[in-house]
Amino acid sequence: MRNLSKKSIEFRKRVAANIKASRIRKNLSRLEAALACDINPNYYARIERGQNGDTNMRTIMKLVKGLETGIDEFFD
Repeated sequence: MRNLSKKSIEFRKRVAANIKASRIRKNLSRLEAALACDINPNYYARIERGQNGDTNMRTIMKLVKGLETGIDEFFD
C-alpha cells in the first residue's frame, strides 16, 4: 500500500464499509454484487476491503447502479 495519510486510510475504510453495508442491505453475496455491478469479483472484493486505492468514478457509478443506491451512501 502506498504511503497514505491516516485520514486517507480512514476515509477509504469508511467508504469500503459503506459499500459493504449497501450490499448486505440488498442481501447479496459479494459475487452477486460484483455481477450486478459488472465488476470482476476479485476487484469487487478488494474495493469492499478497502484495498483498492485506484477506484475511479466510472467504477463508483457501476457500484451505485448495481447496488441500486445513491452515491451519497458511500461517502457518508
